[in-house]
Order: sequence, then C-alpha cells, then structure tokens
Amino acid sequence: MFREQSQVRWHQVHDFGSILSLSAAISPTEATRLRRCRCMLLGTNSKVVSLTRMRITYNAALLPSLVALVLAVIAYAAPFENTGVNGSIGALLALIGAVATVAGTVLVMVLRVGRRLWVSLNLILLIGAGLTTVAAYFLMQYAFAVMMLLTCVALVFALVWNLRKKAA
Repeated sequence: MFREQSQVRWHQVHDFGSILSLSAAISPTEATRLRRCRCMLLGTNSKVVSLTRMRITYNAALLPSLVALVLAVIAYAAPFENTGVNGSIGALLALIGAVATVAGTVLVMVLRVGRRLWVSLNLILLIGAGLTTVAAYFLMQYAFAVMMLLTCVALVFALVWNLRKKAA
C-alpha cells in the first residue's frame, strides 16, 4: 500500500523544488531517491562538481594562453611597431600554435569524454603549447614565450590535479 502511494507520488512530482516538502510525507528511502533525482536534474551531483573543479583548473591555463594569443597577434601583425618578425612564416606558425592552444584548452574544459581520450587530448595540448613556447623563444618574443610557459605549467598542474581527483 505505502509502496504504491510513493510510486504515485514519484510520478506526480513535476516541480522538483517541492521535493523537500514532499519528502516529509514519504519514507526515508523514497526521500533519498527523490533527492538524488533532484541532484541529477539540477546538476549538483559529484560528477558535475568535479567537472566544475576541472574547469577552474583549466581556467588557470586559459588566461595565460589568451594573453599569449594577443601577444602572438601583436608579433605577427605589428600594429604598434616593427617587431622584427612581423609577417614572417615563423610568427604565423606561432600564432596558429597559440590559437590551437586556446581552442584546445576550451575544448578540454567542455568535453565529456573517456579517461584515455581526455589524457590523450591533454598530452597533445601540452606538446603543442610546449612547441609554441619554443617557437616564441626562437622568435625572440620573450613575453609571448613566458606566457606560453605559464600555460604549459598550468596545463601540467591541471592534468595532474584532475588525474589525482579522478583516481580518488
């Protein structure tokens, strides 16, 4: 009898904000099930929280990569003065590397993929950021190189931090 009533209540719940008031009238097991449903629908379960933590760690990599992208555009286009490498193939390739680093960081932040693919994407992103760092250094664009180096350090931190969190 009670099980049937709770099943009817389970199917009649349309407003998930009223779950807490509804849970007082049903058994603790059903209340727990309703709370879990509310958590999954509102995005407060542990997977979403860990995804939020992952996005925060990748924001630490996104900020210097965006600054590096601006510096790469300045190096290639030379809007303020002659940089010595403006318009060259090397500066263009460094600019492409900075764009790929920003795009890859955003992609890794928002994608929900398996662990192997996630680690593979991170390693490819780290290699690309490292090679762009070397290219910026050889172009004698030291501010650009430092920003890309900070991006590499932040990517390593994000990778290690999120692997440690996923292993726990």
